[in-house]
Amino acid sequence: MIIVTGGAGLIGSNIVKGLNGRSISDILIVDDINKDKENNLRDLKFSEIISPQDFYGIWNHWLKVDVVFHEGAISSTTERDQNKIDQYNLQPSYWLVDQAVRNNFVLSYASSASVYGDSNTFVESQPLNPRSLYATSKMLVDQYVYSTLLDYPNANIQGWRYFNVYGKNEIHKKDQASPITKFSQQALDTGKIQIFKNSENFQRDFICVDDIVNIKLTASNKNFNGIFNLGTGTAVSFREVADLISKKYSAAIEEIEFPTDLINQYQRYTCSDNTKLIEKIGDYKFMSVESFLSTI
Repeated sequence: MIIVTGGAGLIGSNIVKGLNGRSISDILIVDDINKDKENNLRDLKFSEIISPQDFYGIWNHWLKVDVVFHEGAISSTTERDQNKIDQYNLQPSYWLVDQAVRNNFVLSYASSASVYGDSNTFVESQPLNPRSLYATSKMLVDQYVYSTLLDYPNANIQGWRYFNVYGKNEIHKKDQASPITKFSQQALDTGKIQIFKNSENFQRDFICVDDIVNIKLTASNKNFNGIFNLGTGTAVSFREVADLISKKYSAAIEEIEFPTDLINQYQRYTCSDNTKLIEKIGDYKFMSVESFLSTI
């Protein structure tokens, strides 16, 4: 059996799809399902869905489990409730790390490049500077994993610091959806794309969810552990993304003021250093934003 927490979300549902493509359907999904998330599971094959409340700290059928893909968490970078972060991001992750050690299954979990803060370098071993509760929660889980691997160096735990993920099945994220999805939806709905002023100066390493899935599924079958960056190694500005989508949908571009509440936690630049990743999986050809837009 394979477990996918957050299995109805952007990355989780695409992992289930990727597993189905490998003829795997003995999958337990852990998630709270709403109408939008339910649409993400359409046409997918899995065994069961259970709520996080019925899973974390209670579920005990580990002898049947081969891999847990842990994607479930509060993913909002603007969340301000520490109790919610503790309940949904920290405690479930700590528990799963402990279970992976005790029951010898592969734990492939979601970390985040937000742990680096407003940095110009992105190497796994560098000092971290999280600037939000969300980013801090990811750093704390990474630290717990590093500590665990010191005591249990053969534990099958793989952490992935996602850069800026985009792709199919993220409509439910609303304002937290990627610029690729938000700009495309704005262009279709209004014929106009809104971007922050000076967006040409804000660059991101945008990685397609299909690449996330391909790498994680492949890595889960390999015998290694640790924490790895997972981005393309290329940065693209928000303005470039807006220009591509504007051209695709013949939409106008409107500049708006930068929100003051984001100033202290906004990353101006992200670009994955994939040296450590490539050592484990070899060369990999990532999809560009432009190539993705040609498929939708």
